[in-house]
Amino acid sequence: MLNLIGMKQVKDTVEKLLPQNIEAECGVLGSIIIDPEAIVQVSDFLHPDDFYRDAHHTIYEVILQLYEEHEPADFITICDELERRNKLEEVGGASYITSLINQVPTSGNVELWAYCRTHGNFTALNSRGWADCGYRL
Repeated sequence: MLNLIGMKQVKDTVEKLLPQNIEAECGVLGSIIIDPEAIVQVSDFLHPDDFYRDAHHTIYEVILQLYEEHEPADFITICDELERRNKLEEVGGASYITSLINQVPTSGNVELWAYCRTHGNFTALNSRGWADCGYRL
C-alpha cells in the first residue's frame, strides 16, 4: 500500500512539471518586448503562473504591471522595473532580456506561442493553419 502511495506522489510531481515549453515562453516574452502592444493579444488568458521558469514568471509579472499602468513594456522599462524590484540580476540581467529579444524575428506569433505555453501538450490551431507547440506528452 505504501508503494502505491509513493507512486501516486511521484506521478503527481511529474504532472506538475509537465507541460513545459521554454521556447514558447521565450517567444512570448521576446515578442512582447519587441512589440509592447502584443500584450493585448495574450493578457486575457496568459498569466504569470503559466510560466515554468521563475525568471519568465517575474518578467511577465513586470510586463503585466506596466501594461496595467499604461506604460510600454519595452527593454528599458522592463529592465528599470526589474532593477527597482532588485530582480534584474535574478532573472539573468539585461543581457538575458536582450537574448529574449534576439530569439524572435517578429511579434506576429505571440498569440500562438502563448497558446502553446498554456496548452502545450497538443498541436495548436490558429487562423494561419497549424503549428506544433514543440513537444508531446
